[in-house]
Amino acid sequence: MTDLTTTSAAREQEFRRLLRWYPRQWRAAHGDALLGTLLDAAEAEARAHPTGAERRSALVQGVGARLDDRVAMWAAVVAMAAALLASIGFLTGATWMSDGAAVTTVWLSVAVTPWFMLLAAVAWLRARGRIDSGAALLSLAVCVPGVALAALAHLSWSAGFDAADERVQPSAFATAFPWLALAAWGLGTVAVAIVALSMLRATSVPGALRLAVAVAAGGVTAIVSSLLLRAPLWSVIATIALVALTAVTAEQRKPQSAPVEPRPSSVPPPAARATRRRAARAIASVGVVIGIAGYAIAFIGPVLTSGALDGTESMRAGVALCLVSGAVALVAFAITRPVSRRLWGSVSLFALSLLLNAVAMGVLQLQPVNQAAVAIAVSAPAGIAIAWLIVGHRPDSSSRWIIAVAAALAFTLALGAMLALVLAFAMPIAAFSVAVWRYRVFT
Repeated sequence: MTDLTTTSAAREQEFRRLLRWYPRQWRAAHGDALLGTLLDAAEAEARAHPTGAERRSALVQGVGARLDDRVAMWAAVVAMAAALLASIGFLTGATWMSDGAAVTTVWLSVAVTPWFMLLAAVAWLRARGRIDSGAALLSLAVCVPGVALAALAHLSWSAGFDAADERVQPSAFATAFPWLALAAWGLGTVAVAIVALSMLRATSVPGALRLAVAVAAGGVTAIVSSLLLRAPLWSVIATIALVALTAVTAEQRKPQSAPVEPRPSSVPPPAARATRRRAARAIASVGVVIGIAGYAIAFIGPVLTSGALDGTESMRAGVALCLVSGAVALVAFAITRPVSRRLWGSVSLFALSLLLNAVAMGVLQLQPVNQAAVAIAVSAPAGIAIAWLIVGHRPDSSSRWIIAVAAALAFTLALGAMLALVLAFAMPIAAFSVAVWRYRVFT
């Protein structure tokens, strides 16, 4: 009897060790039920040890269960930090292959940033049950050599470019660029296709078509991401968006620990909504007029002013007016929303940032992108707004504060003024959309 009890206890302990692959919270909720199932199966088959299939399943499912919103959030923050450091390296004029700093910049932009972005996306999808654990881990494993080869291909191309510029025979490493690039693209395609195929399994799409769609999505994504993520602007934009997405959706999924007191309805009555709609449409229409004036001055300013403004001055003034149009569109968008200090505060800060850009360009005739102090000044309000939106209703969460501050700093130091100028000519289109499309269907 004692030997039988000892054997049973040892078997239970060995099976319980399998559960260590799962996170502690999962074990507390489901561990005993899974352990009982495993022990019943072992007893029925007269086994004293887990089978190989049980060990593999525990490894895959346990590690997969650890890919939750917290992992997604921190992976997104690491990707953003890597993109910001790479952007600093590029913008400070790092020369390819000249020193360790330049090589590090390449690895950060082409390897570290995309891998952690994939980790964040995979963890986000896994936490919502969109993909299974096996697909998540396999995709991440395939992506490791893929991003490594992508970085090597980038360095190989740089070495070949330098050799051609110096008119010397390229090295074997330089001539390997096509093969390195092709291998990196192939592994990137497979990594994304695995995720896409797992997502499509829950649909009614036929098997062969699912595979074709997944491979096509993987191939296109691998090419587009390899091109965009090497540009400092787009890598920082993408990672900031990923941080914001993970922060906001994690907040929405978090269960309430205590009953929430019902709040008075913030939906305005029909008469008030109609008034807001009219006011928003009128304000947005003003933004459209300002934007059209911006287009005209930017492109035919010398003609309109009979030569009083040259081409450069006209472009500055036109960009400034387009930025003002964007600020007006933001105000019009916020008017019809329920009263919220967070919404109005963040919208006001974003609008202020656009107006500061407009003043710097049109009145002071400065180039914020090329002057660090001006760039920080015009971007700081939008950076604060980003932090405000990320923190949201959880000001007691230290992790959200860390993410919010990191995103705000990344935007303020590396992106804000540059993004405003890049998107300046899209601002009147946004104002037009607000005036004509959104509030025409507003109910």
